[in-house]
Formats: sequence, C-alpha cells, structure tokens
Amino acid sequence: MGRQNLHLTIILLFICITTSYTQTQLGYNLEPGAVFKIKQEAKQLMTQEIQGTKHELTNNSSGIFQFKILEKEPSAFKIELQFVEFGLKTESNLQGVIIEVHTNNPVEGDVTSNMFAQLVDRPLILTMTREGKIITVDGGDELVDNMVNNAGDLDENTKKIMKNSLSKEFSSAGLANSFEQMTYIYPTQPKKVGEEWQTNFKGKITATNNWTLEKVVGKTIFTTGNAEMTMQNADAGFSIDLTGTQELLVEANASTGFINKMMVSGQGTGTSVILANGVEIPTTLEQTITYELITE
Repeated sequence: MGRQNLHLTIILLFICITTSYTQTQLGYNLEPGAVFKIKQEAKQLMTQEIQGTKHELTNNSSGIFQFKILEKEPSAFKIELQFVEFGLKTESNLQGVIIEVHTNNPVEGDVTSNMFAQLVDRPLILTMTREGKIITVDGGDELVDNMVNNAGDLDENTKKIMKNSLSKEFSSAGLANSFEQMTYIYPTQPKKVGEEWQTNFKGKITATNNWTLEKVVGKTIFTTGNAEMTMQNADAGFSIDLTGTQELLVEANASTGFINKMMVSGQGTGTSVILANGVEIPTTLEQTITYELITE
C-alpha cells in the first residue's frame, strides 16, 4: 500500500471511530425571540364491526402552530403558543360527512365553525424543559370556556357535554399531553450514535417511547422511536380501549433541537363500548401524524 493510500486509510478509520464514539448533547437550545411555525397533518381511520357491518370513521385534521420563545431559564423555556389555523373533517362510510370545519373558511351561524374559530390567535403560555417535557400550559381552560360560550345558543346540558369533550384536547392538561408527543423526544444525558433512551407520556394515549440516535449529518439529527401504547377514552356514553404500537421518525436541527420533520404512525386493536347497554364492538385504529417546520 502506498504512503498516500495508507494516510487516507488512517484518516478514514479515525473519522469512523470519532463518529461512532463522539457523544452528542441532545435537547433544546432556544433563544428568546426565536419563532417556529409547525404544520401538522393527521389521518385517523377507526374501523368497527357492528353486527356484521363494517363502520369506518375517518378523521382528517390539519393545523399550523406558532411557537415564540419568551424566556430561557436554566432548565426550561417559556414559550408563547398560538394556533394560526385549524381544520377538521370527520366522515363515515355509512353516514357521510359528520363534521367539516376550517378556521380559514368560517361559516356564519354554524355552531362548529363558531366554536373552532376561538382557537385562532389566542396566545397560550407553556413551560417546557430542555428535554421537551411540557410542565405547564396557561390559558387552555379559558380557551375551552371561550369555545363553548361562543358556539351559539345552546342549553346548559349540551354545553356541559361539549366542554367535557373539548377539555380532553384543548384544556391546559389536554394541550400539554398533545404537544408533548411532538416535543418530548430528548434524553437528559449526551448520547452516541446507536445509543438509546426512553420518554414516557400519559393522556388519552399512554406510551413509553424507546428512542435511538441514528446519525448526525451536518446540522441535522436523525432519531427513530418505537413504543407500545394504550388508548383509553370515554365520552358521551361511549368508551374505547385499545392497545397497539407506534413508530416515530424525527429529523431535528442540531443547534436548536427543534424538529424539521416528524412522522408518527401507529395502529391499535381493542373494543368500543356503548355504556348504556354494555355492548362491546371490536375496533381497530390506524393513524399517521406528520409535523413539518415551515420555513419562510
């Protein structure tokens, strides 16, 4: 082997060793004033077998969320969160379109349109650790009250049912659980390529995500995750109990820690129960959620 080739071989070997054993400090490093806009798209297909008839319920939702960094503390960040836009379409193969709403296309006098219009441009304040765990969300409970109170002329019982349902998603606790699925992706200690860590979250979906640092290329961190999950929810005389798995793919900025892209895909099986008569309905769920940083 020539001297030049030998030097090249040694350099390449050193690079491989360095790449394999260098630890990367993973986490958020966000500066006050920084603004991030994320576009989310989600598709969920729930299939129920009801007395030999297949009922397919499809939810398609989309949204744009803005995160503005307010304060940088030693172990956490204060962040202003706003919904820029939100859309939802729910349809059934047996009943057709059940809900169709988008905040960019308000419908005057429509209860659902009036309700979701309250989401937009209402600042919420969240506190998030450097690992992405959301400690608090301020303003979510007031947001739910505004959604219910501005929906239209409804009786008190209907308002109570609506508030209970909306609180699962848009109350302070509901929003923390929801956004934590996107943000809580980092360990407390530096990791080398190939090393693993776990994050746990609870809500309607309870899961322990097992993460792996796949590679670091330039200013981009690539991680993958998988989890066993359970989904439990009860609402308006109906409950659901599913178990399943989910896979996660993340590309994030190595400097800020904020995601560039993220995809979550999952499936679950179990039962739905009509609480009034205890009838159990075999149920499956498939869902895909994508998040992408909007660069302007």
